[in-house]
Amino acid sequence: VGREPCLGWYPDVLGRAGSYAALRFAAACRKPDVLGIAWGRTLHAMVEQLPRLPACSVVQLVGSVPTLELDVNSLELVRRLAERATGPVFPLHVPLLVESPDMAEALLRDPLAAKTVGMFDSLTRAAVGIGAWAPDASTIRAALSPGDARAVDDAGGVADLCSIGLDADGRQVRAAGLPERCIAIDEDQLRRVPDVIAIAGGADKVPAIRAALRSGLIHRLVTN
Repeated sequence: VGREPCLGWYPDVLGRAGSYAALRFAAACRKPDVLGIAWGRTLHAMVEQLPRLPACSVVQLVGSVPTLELDVNSLELVRRLAERATGPVFPLHVPLLVESPDMAEALLRDPLAAKTVGMFDSLTRAAVGIGAWAPDASTIRAALSPGDARAVDDAGGVADLCSIGLDADGRQVRAAGLPERCIAIDEDQLRRVPDVIAIAGGADKVPAIRAALRSGLIHRLVTN
């Protein structure tokens, strides 16, 4: 992982992290990159501060995330990034987490969803957040039933990255059928992306950030 200057702790650390990530992400973009974007408040802060980018394709990496904040969601995030990149956009109009692998397979038979998922192997850069595996810090954990959440807890889950559950050593957690029930980029596809920048901060995220680093799935980290 490339060493980047650390951010100090500020009341508006989210905005400062987003600002620095925006600078790094924009500096790396080249026409005709294929940009992937996941979901998270830090990623919203980054996209809000991006300048106009070279003409690049934009791909949504995870399905729709349940949230009460209508302006903080995965579809809105990909729309805002596409405004700055001005290239083709590939949204994912399906839920991130569904009840069963069969339901996920059925949704992926939709031509538009299949077209977006088919772009995952063409990604040249991606921006992702890191979720701490806790009730108030992971959207995926919050969407699981209590029993399924406990199953991932018992399997050692400490983080999620694009819906990929990770244990403390950075290994994927497959409890509760989590990988097969998520409509998102998978571990092997994310690992093949040449440049993945992650944005996460806060003392409560330290174990999750460490797990993400150990996974080898990210190349650059912006954190406080």
